[in-house]
Amino acid sequence: MNFYTIHNTNRQNCKKLILFFAGWGMDEQPFLNLAEAEYDIIIISNYSNLNIQTTIIDSLLNEYNEINIVAWSMGVWVAGHVLNSYLSSSTKTGNIKLNSKLNLCIAINGTPMPISDEYGIPTAIFNGTIDTLPQSIEKFNLRMCGSKTVYSQFKSVEPKRTAEDKKEELIALKESFTICNTLKWTKAVVAKNDRIFPPENQLRYWREYLKKEYPQAEKPTHFAIDEIDAPHYVFYSDGFKLSQLFAGCC
Repeated sequence: MNFYTIHNTNRQNCKKLILFFAGWGMDEQPFLNLAEAEYDIIIISNYSNLNIQTTIIDSLLNEYNEINIVAWSMGVWVAGHVLNSYLSSSTKTGNIKLNSKLNLCIAINGTPMPISDEYGIPTAIFNGTIDTLPQSIEKFNLRMCGSKTVYSQFKSVEPKRTAEDKKEELIALKESFTICNTLKWTKAVVAKNDRIFPPENQLRYWREYLKKEYPQAEKPTHFAIDEIDAPHYVFYSDGFKLSQLFAGCC
């Protein structure tokens, strides 16, 4: 995995962090315009190797007082997978620290079950993407962007990675996939025009998650599903900031 830090625009010793798990095939390039005034951002990408050194998480826990997780696409599953060891055992010091500093967890156009006919990308489509790479990468990106206009914008900030490299990552993700979700999600953002991660599958997962996590609440105040008019790649509009997704979260 790769880590890239975008420091807050106030250039102050910031104590608030957004830990952003990007989608498959990404690096930091498409997200360099996301700099925030009140938050540092660490962009995590390239999941060919999902091993994360505990020293990295420990250093973040020591440096920041508030940690917010925003995960997009395949990054939704990756976030839960790589942080599992910090959240699954209450006897670990790191777990106590992370739980005490974890503020919001927001999923964008993804679920903790990314390869699923019911809750994620249908298995046949996922396997078909692997089989047709690297030739199909341009077609995939166009579908991700939803229109030629957004695709043109994406091309100007396209990740500096080869299609072959992206294929290796997708194969690694498939081989690593297990059902695992230890994160307590705050909000799920679902794009109505998503042509990568079927919106109906996303909504099915998050509505069942809502019933499971809050079975007694008629109007849960700790989790929200936000449907928006956008494609899978939601970061194209000028002035878009990750922190704007925090609105409506408790």
